Amino acid sequence: MARWRRALSLDRQLGSLEAGKQADIILVDLFKPHLMPMNIAVYRVTCFANAGDVCMTMVAGKILMEDYRVLSVDEGEILERVTQVADRTAGCAGDAVGAQPLLKLRPVSRTFNAAR
Repeated sequence: MARWRRALSLDRQLGSLEAGKQADIILVDLFKPHLMPMNIAVYRVTCFANAGDVCMTMVAGKILMEDYRVLSVDEGEILERVTQVADRTAGCAGDAVGAQPLLKLRPVSRTFNAAR
């Protein structure tokens, strides 16, 4: 990575946590049952932590998620749009209860021919 930053002349912007440099940072909530005990925190984070444990995300100095809430998008609007698309998709496919199948399949014969 260091050679890559130097090759692109990005050493002054990237590579360490310093005032004036760009940084992408996440905070992981270690106070979770699957991350206890905290005696070897680095091992526990690398082996057991998952996306649900990230409580804050900062990209290029801008906080995008804080206290598990995404600040960079309107989650309510996205959930509403997903619900609308799901409803339209379900409407195109038919109601699951009593819907006619899209394909009519023939039952497969379950007889076994031992001569083969």
